[in-house]
Order: sequence, then C-alpha cells, then structure tokens
Amino acid sequence: MLPLALFDLILLASGFVLLLSAANVYLRDMAHFVELALLAWFWITPESSTPFSQLTKAIGGRAAIALINPVTPIVLTFQRALYGEFGHVMDPHLSATWYLRNLLIVAVGALILAAFALRVFNRLEGNLAEEL
Repeated sequence: MLPLALFDLILLASGFVLLLSAANVYLRDMAHFVELALLAWFWITPESSTPFSQLTKAIGGRAAIALINPVTPIVLTFQRALYGEFGHVMDPHLSATWYLRNLLIVAVGALILAAFALRVFNRLEGNLAEEL
C-alpha cells in the first residue's frame, strides 16, 4: 500500500501546485493564504505526536470527519509502514482493507483535482507571462 500512498501524495500535491500557481499569478495575496492554510492543515493531520485515535476522540469520535482531510489516509499508511501494526501511533483495529479503501478514495479525488487543475492551468497559460 505504500506505493499507492506515495502516488496519492504526489498526485494530490501536483494538483494543488498547478491550481494554486495559476491562481497566484492573478491573485498576489494567494501566497499568504496558502501559507496560513498549510499551517492549519498541518495541525489537523495526524502525525506521530497526535495519533489518529486521539484526533477522532477530539472531534467527537467520528473518524469520517477526520478522513475529510485527504492527507490523513496517506499519513496513516506511512505510519503503519514505519511503525508496524502495533506502533504507538496506530489504532490496532484498522485493517488493511480500511487503508486500501481510503487510499483509493483519495486517489480518485486526487485524479479529479489534478485533471481540473490541469484544465485551469492550460486555459490560463497563455496570459501568465503577460500578467507576471
């Protein structure tokens, strides 16, 4: 599942980069917004100091709300690959099919985002040099 998680991460980042780079040319303050959004996004993503079970407990025990963040399944897959099934940051009740299902959902969303971002970038590409 690690290659799928890496593919999801690269595709998701590429989609955001294409979309936000085109927007940054026309909206100069976009860089400041992205900086603040990335900071907030970091704090709502479960990393090694904030386990997924603690994050779901903080939002009322609803894992579906935590999974709205598309990076959460990717980070959880990386954690499982690094720490093993019973690492201190893992929830031992999560099965391999749970990881695979969520990674496939993120992959579909990332493909849609990347296709949309590529279309937007291609439409704005002709005027980018003039706007800069």
